[in-house]
Amino acid sequence: MKKRHILIFAISILIIPFQLKANTFSFRHYKVEDGLTFNTVRSIIQDRRGFMWIGTEDGLNRFDGYTFKEFRSKANSKNSIGSNYIGTLLEDSNGDIWIGTDNGVYIYHTTTEKFIRLETKTNNGVISSSSINNIVEDKLKNIWLSTYGQGIFCYNLNSGKLEQYNVINEGSAKSNYNFINYIYVDHNNLVWAAPKTPSSPLIFFNRPKKQFQIVPLRLNSTKKNTFSVYKIFEDSQHNFWLGTWDKGLCKLDIKSKKVTSYLSPQSPGGIIHIHEINEYKPNLLLVGSDDGLSLFNTKTLQHQLLTSSETDPSSISDNFVYPIFKDREGGIWIGTYFGGVNYVSPNNGLFERYTHSKYVNSVNGNVISRFTEDKNGNIWIASDDGGLNVLNTQTGYFSAYMPQKGKNSISYHNVHALCWDDDKLWIGTYSGGLNVLDTKTGIFKYYNSEEANPKTLDGGSIYAIYKDREKRMWVASMSGVNLYNRQTDNFTRIKHFNATTIDITQDHKGLLWFATQGKGLFRLNPKTNQWRNYSTLIEQGKSVPCSQMNCLRVDHKGQLWLGTSCGLCKYDYAKDTFTIIPLNIPSNTICCIIEDNNNLWLTTSKGLVRYNTIGGAYQVFTQSDGLLSDLFMFNSGFKSSKGKIYIGTANGFNAFCPKKVVANKCLPPVAITNLEIYNKDVEIEEDGPLTKSINSMDQIDLSY
Repeated sequence: MKKRHILIFAISILIIPFQLKANTFSFRHYKVEDGLTFNTVRSIIQDRRGFMWIGTEDGLNRFDGYTFKEFRSKANSKNSIGSNYIGTLLEDSNGDIWIGTDNGVYIYHTTTEKFIRLETKTNNGVISSSSINNIVEDKLKNIWLSTYGQGIFCYNLNSGKLEQYNVINEGSAKSNYNFINYIYVDHNNLVWAAPKTPSSPLIFFNRPKKQFQIVPLRLNSTKKNTFSVYKIFEDSQHNFWLGTWDKGLCKLDIKSKKVTSYLSPQSPGGIIHIHEINEYKPNLLLVGSDDGLSLFNTKTLQHQLLTSSETDPSSISDNFVYPIFKDREGGIWIGTYFGGVNYVSPNNGLFERYTHSKYVNSVNGNVISRFTEDKNGNIWIASDDGGLNVLNTQTGYFSAYMPQKGKNSISYHNVHALCWDDDKLWIGTYSGGLNVLDTKTGIFKYYNSEEANPKTLDGGSIYAIYKDREKRMWVASMSGVNLYNRQTDNFTRIKHFNATTIDITQDHKGLLWFATQGKGLFRLNPKTNQWRNYSTLIEQGKSVPCSQMNCLRVDHKGQLWLGTSCGLCKYDYAKDTFTIIPLNIPSNTICCIIEDNNNLWLTTSKGLVRYNTIGGAYQVFTQSDGLLSDLFMFNSGFKSSKGKIYIGTANGFNAFCPKKVVANKCLPPVAITNLEIYNKDVEIEEDGPLTKSINSMDQIDLSY
């Protein structure tokens, strides 16, 4: 699903910037506007069918990757949930969902789709009626409930018996141990709990004695120190972590009972009020607190804090982070107090993100139209609204060229074409003519169109520039194509297309191809000076599928590919025909084609596609995978000499190493969400078509 955790001494650590760029951690947001019942999220789980269950302070939600289904308390309904405050969720070993509310426990039976209140009583006649803050199951099919007011309950799924446990410590108020912040089962099936008693922050269940015992902890001194634990977590290396209220993240040595504190709010860079701990990958913890989402490397002790940013729409939606859940795909779901749910794709971090910011050094401009690379490996970037940019790939620093009155500068800020001629960069602008920048001297030379002078360009808007094998410079406008005369430093107007030329390339036979937007594809044989137009009007089989050409690509095998608004096309040299490649992708508008070995990376108007030219397999990547947008600019893509691919959008650009982008091999289970008859949802009824959940039915009988 897309879509798509004793002697005590203090240690002070230096908070080092973690080696993960903040803008590579991209969050997708789900809020009330997207169908969530409430933006304050208390619990998130995934059931065995793949559904995500999200508990909020005002309703329970089930998310199928596309839509939310809400469950709310209904008056006079025996089968609905009894409270809209959802504190915690658990799927038990039988596949039923346990819901902890502010008024006891409800069980959602997935077969009948009914909510049943847990009204089982203990031997003393007690039922769980307090606020439930956590529910866990151990390996013996015991369901453990931590409550605020009634201590700890244990319900056995096999026997159906309920037991209540209180913790009594001499010299302490008995009622303090009735308020339990959290309960946890480790890999050894030991049960741990965190009472709201600062003097005794951790307890564990002694099974032989059938009672909870206090774990004597010390923090930061040999004297007894009080602190509150709100989260218990064991990582994949079986390290034990405690999330505290005001002492940061603590590591517990189970044998010695020593506690080491990290990220203390009393230290620079520390965090306060830890609500959740989970594992992103080995040696990297995700820690949710009132300060944001922390990434803590347990080996290097490096720490990065991710917070909400007004300038980055893909940042986390709220700094108050509560539940953190990792699904079976490896996606991360993060609940917040004010900002709903944040989702991080398993492909997160694969796509670097570069956007314009007013406050820090960044690319100047939002709409990115072209890329090229100089001899030093720096990336030059053309933008519609921010002039010409240069990214120093060594330092990550951006510099920009913008028009300056009275100075030698670029003629216009709207740049659409880039092409190298030795150390000179040819720059095509929209309505600002052609600029040639001598990168050694920094001097611009300007060429424009004069209608009465045929030795000038045929138009002032340049969208494509190409240097062929004979070192001839071809400059195309919104009208036609021009050839530069080096000896006389002027132009010859070669062909009038009456359409914008968006791309030019030369194939292995020396043929020049011109892609236009509106008049199809043109081909020039430089040896014979013969032109041919492939349009939608010529004979069947010889025509292109549509007149809107967006890009061209000749791969390493000499194969010519066309990106059109009707799909990806392949040219057959022997038959002189074009074939559309049948791809079942969200959009057939192919904006750009970048080759990487036997893969073609296709930017489209609805995502990025990796297409294998040998086997025909393809995969679609979207915003949820870390892309800035699903909509890409025409012919805005480039592969650098180091193999990194750059792709432009209307909100910045992405960069990625294709070898690092691996296929998601997790196959989501198929589930039927509902059945409609005459456009009305069919409810479960004894005498109806559905006698139980549709996913539990072997067959459905319907009237003809």
